[in-house]
Amino acid sequence: DSFPDLAVEVLVEGNTTQETDLKLRELFAAGTQLVWLVDPAAGTIEVCESADRAAARVLRDGDTLDGGAVLPGFTVAVRHVLA
Repeated sequence: DSFPDLAVEVLVEGNTTQETDLKLRELFAAGTQLVWLVDPAAGTIEVCESADRAAARVLRDGDTLDGGAVLPGFTVAVRHVLA
């Protein structure tokens, strides 16, 4: 299996913390470098650079999401992603 450098997971009602944490561990173990956890219901995007969600940056409306080292120069307003 080949995993991307960047993964975007859109959380939906019913996703458990355990399921999300497992997915993060799998992605980072496979070589993914950056994961965006988009939670439309909460109005947040967690920017994860490791499987440790406690270390994630949490962005909200009014913030800007960037691609970090994976997508240099990429930026988008969080409100556009959540719209």
